Amino acid sequence: MVLDSMESQTGALFVSPCPSIRNGDVEYSFRQSSNLIYLTGITAPETSLLLYKSKTKVFELLFIRERDVTHELWTGPRMTCEVATEISGVETVYTNNDRNEKLAASFSEIELLQYTSIDKEAIDIVLDSIKPLGCDVMPYPKDTHPVHQRRLYKDNYERKLLERAAEITVSTHTELMKHISPTMNEHEVHAQILYHFRKQGGDGEGYPSIVGGGNNATILHYTMNNALLKDRNLILVDAGCEYQGYTADVTRTFPVGGLFTPEQRALYEIVLDAQCKAIAATKPGVTLNDLHAICVDVIVEGLLEFELLEGSKRQIIADESYKKFYPHRTSHWLGLDVHDVGAPSDRNNQPVLLEPGMVFTIEPGIYIGDSMPNISEEYRNIGIRIEDDIFVTENGCDVLTEQLAKTVDDVETLCCEGNNL
Repeated sequence: MVLDSMESQTGALFVSPCPSIRNGDVEYSFRQSSNLIYLTGITAPETSLLLYKSKTKVFELLFIRERDVTHELWTGPRMTCEVATEISGVETVYTNNDRNEKLAASFSEIELLQYTSIDKEAIDIVLDSIKPLGCDVMPYPKDTHPVHQRRLYKDNYERKLLERAAEITVSTHTELMKHISPTMNEHEVHAQILYHFRKQGGDGEGYPSIVGGGNNATILHYTMNNALLKDRNLILVDAGCEYQGYTADVTRTFPVGGLFTPEQRALYEIVLDAQCKAIAATKPGVTLNDLHAICVDVIVEGLLEFELLEGSKRQIIADESYKKFYPHRTSHWLGLDVHDVGAPSDRNNQPVLLEPGMVFTIEPGIYIGDSMPNISEEYRNIGIRIEDDIFVTENGCDVLTEQLAKTVDDVETLCCEGNNL
């Protein structure tokens, strides 16, 4: 599929990131490049893939770590070339001991090599060995990358993986709502997320979880997760399970003590209304910009109603003064990466039209920090975001996370069940 979009005598090189040092001689857990997972299913480090076209044929060469008895004593067995072929479907597999020789033999057929890697160190190791071979070498432009464009569209197999990631995530958020109490710390909530993800067979987090109580919920990418929760505050939990490389991305906001205050409820209803209207409008042919405009319109109208904004709706939207309450976009692509790849605009700089198989989030929010001026005390320290995962279908969309409670009544029912209220 990638080779179909390549010109004759061009090559594409994909390289694993290098393992990263956490501290001393301790490494972070390795996570394979999403492109290599997509193309090969191989999750081991020190993997590289060369795709190229000659004038008459197409070629796939996969390179993996060589077997090493000493290293395998410490870290476990490494796959053989035969197993790599079985997993990836690539028939020509070599170990890295043979990489330079095999690359040199291939480069007589290649005039231009384009590469991609999330790790400059890793790609430089390979490029240093092939630069003397004479072909032109350049990185892929991000927005026209053939693999990234393909990854925009999820097939039935990918959908099943996303559905399982969503199922685990929904179950986890449900358990959190049932067991949150004012006696807890944010890090206890985070620990429960990790526990439930792994207990149900997930790989772990698809991204660092956000667990923000009170004013911490107004910090968009808050990840300290170490403050005490307080009664009558809201807690915002943005957490998604990764399953076989594919991640969910879900946010729910709920009351620590079980019940929303009137002000919290009012703002929550605005966000929920915005999200529901954007979901209802999702279908092939609309754009993420269209959905964002719907959410902005609803949120501005709601904030005007409660006198948190002043002026005309049209002017507030035009000058973007609403951004002090709603500073982020409504959607992003979702898949192997939580902010998945794929150009947001086409070659004419027009927003991409939604098509069946595309997957993205809808996540409007309102954030009012403790230091925001001219806001009454009842509305301070409130951060609300509601986020679901959307799969575009032929006639509309499916919400992969629709089983997770989000109406005020359903959320309060779960929270009060756990607090025995």
